[in-house]
Amino acid sequence: MYSLIRLATLIQETSGDGGMSVVMIIIAAIIVLICLAIYIASLVWVYRDANRRGKSGILVALLVALISWPISLLVWLIIRDKV
Repeated sequence: MYSLIRLATLIQETSGDGGMSVVMIIIAAIIVLICLAIYIASLVWVYRDANRRGKSGILVALLVALISWPISLLVWLIIRDKV
C-alpha cells in the first residue's frame, strides 16, 4: 500500500499541474479501450451473424473491418438477408 501512495506522490510531483495530465492520460486510455472493445465486439457479432445467415463469416467480418468500419457495419445491417 505504501508503494502505491509513493507512486502517486511521485506522479504528482513530476507533473507541473498537480497530476492533471496523468488523469487525462488515464481517461484517454479508458476511452480508447472502450472503443476497441466496441470495435471487436461488433466484428464478432458480424462474424456470427453472417455464419447464421449462411454467408462466409470470416470474409464478411474482414470486409467490415477493412472497409471504413462504421459505414461498412451499417451497410451489412442493410443488405443482410432477412431470417
